[in-house]
Amino acid sequence: MKEVKSIVYRYLTDADFFNLYKPTRTETGGGGQLYIDFLTSKIPVGKWQLFFSGVTALSTTTVRNGPQWEFPVWSIGAPRVAQTLRIYQRRGASICIPNQNINTRSANRVHAWAATNGFPAPPNPSKRKSLPQGLVVFLTRTYENEVWAGWFLNGGSAAGPCQDALGGRLLRIMLGTGRKTGDVGIVEFDPGTLYLDETNTAMPFRTTGAPTRSLRPVTDEDAKVDAPPPGAPSGTASGRTRAGGTAAGAVTRPPRPLKQRTEEEVVASLFGEDESDGADPGQTREVVVRIKQKNQSAVRGLKELYQHKCQITGSKQTFLKRDGMPYTEAHHLIALGNGGADDPRNIIIVSPLIHRMLHYANVTGIDLSRIVQASDGSAQLTIQINGDNYTITWHQRHAERVRQTGQSPSK
Repeated sequence: MKEVKSIVYRYLTDADFFNLYKPTRTETGGGGQLYIDFLTSKIPVGKWQLFFSGVTALSTTTVRNGPQWEFPVWSIGAPRVAQTLRIYQRRGASICIPNQNINTRSANRVHAWAATNGFPAPPNPSKRKSLPQGLVVFLTRTYENEVWAGWFLNGGSAAGPCQDALGGRLLRIMLGTGRKTGDVGIVEFDPGTLYLDETNTAMPFRTTGAPTRSLRPVTDEDAKVDAPPPGAPSGTASGRTRAGGTAAGAVTRPPRPLKQRTEEEVVASLFGEDESDGADPGQTREVVVRIKQKNQSAVRGLKELYQHKCQITGSKQTFLKRDGMPYTEAHHLIALGNGGADDPRNIIIVSPLIHRMLHYANVTGIDLSRIVQASDGSAQLTIQINGDNYTITWHQRHAERVRQTGQSPSK
């Protein structure tokens, strides 16, 4: 079982499917398209750079029109042997996966997308209109720094390629009824939200699991914020990857000036809206997306409230980023995949080391009914990590809201 970090997907077109199987010399005057394209207006180059940043055995170069990535890719449901895959910017408007036609000498068909792995094949490769309805190919980036390829047929079921209904709701952006051939996109997930069952071809995703305990790079929320918006021109990413390097072809820009807010302004931005415990898990994809956006705002606000210090270790175990600001991360006390609310009252600000410990060490004692209030209004809770005591400290304005949740940060 792997932890899913992001998924890049494409709904194949009739032309895509025909070009995967067409016999040689089918096209008059040339070989025709032998690749699968992803429009940069839908997935900007900066998003691809973040997708690949930190991937095991990644090689990044610059070709004529932009970056090129070579990396090992594993195939869901296929033998556990990686193949080397190349993805590059074919032109300003698209990123492509080349050499996917099986009838050429340079063919490098992704194993997951081969008939031997159940991938659909046309009864007559010479006919152009043989596309199975709702055929989707995808690449999944895991928090274990691997890339896995897979496919599914979107037949309109609520769960889609997921083993549980909640997973289907998390993937509504990829499974929505408005999807059509040629659609592409990327979906990103916090740690502990979605898992990949690499042995299950038909339904590889689920919201519970036991992820591999391998080390992985620190997740930089600031890198997510700096990714260029859809439709931005190529090369507008900040150049900062999640592993801290500079992506090939990227343009580095100076840090944006920070507007200092008063404590009252920060508290108002965090808690001034509806303070219900969040959306019902049965609601639709649009609600999930709004929660995600609110979460990013809450993370920034909480970091301001705690002056970018860890609620457990203070200034210890943090470091200064290039803009001079201490680096911290946001942790959900109860993971979203386990029913935790995407809400400031379920979030604490911690150092990167403490964050990894909270995810992977043996953690006990997270029980908000045991919070102790100090005379200044702040609150503390002592928990155990691998048997050692650590104390979470809440700012008094944050603590007020945490206590109002009814002794639990879950929905």
